[in-house]
This record gives sequence, C-alpha cells and structure tokens, in this order.
Amino acid sequence: MELNPNEPAILAWLPKDTTATEDDFSDDSKVAKPPRENPEHWWTLADAVDYALTVERNHDKMPWIKSGDKILGQSEISQIAVALRALRGYPRQ
Repeated sequence: MELNPNEPAILAWLPKDTTATEDDFSDDSKVAKPPRENPEHWWTLADAVDYALTVERNHDKMPWIKSGDKILGQSEISQIAVALRALRGYPRQ
C-alpha cells in the first residue's frame, strides 16, 4: 500500500461492524460524535494514525482514516503505525 505519511487525512469514528464509505467522511450526521466532532481533519496521515491509536476513548467506536483515495480500517491503520515507528527509528511493538 503506497501512502504518503505527510498527506492530509480525515479520521472518522464509526460503530463496530461498520465498513466506512466515502460518504462517511463528508456527512457529519452519519458519524458518531465521540471523542470529538467527526469527521476530523488532520494535517498529516501520520498524525491521524498516531491519534487514532493512542487517544483514550470511552466508547466502542472504531477509527477509519481516509487519505487521498484510500479508506483505511483498523488493520491498515495498525500496519501504517508499525511502518511509521520503523521510519522514526522506534522499536517494534
């Protein structure tokens, strides 16, 4: 998967067992509100991934990230996080 970690991204929190679509990133009424207003725009994909995986959450929504024309689910977000840690020189977790 070719993604630029410096490209802008949109993070949306959706109920479990939901598969994100293009509409979920443009229609606020379809997206659940916690932890913030959604969809949430980020300067970079790297920032959106870091936030999605480290934010304390008190809800059962799952993160979905759109960057460019790609929509990323939980497994892709985790894969990108591993790649980012390697690029930054952090040990694998």
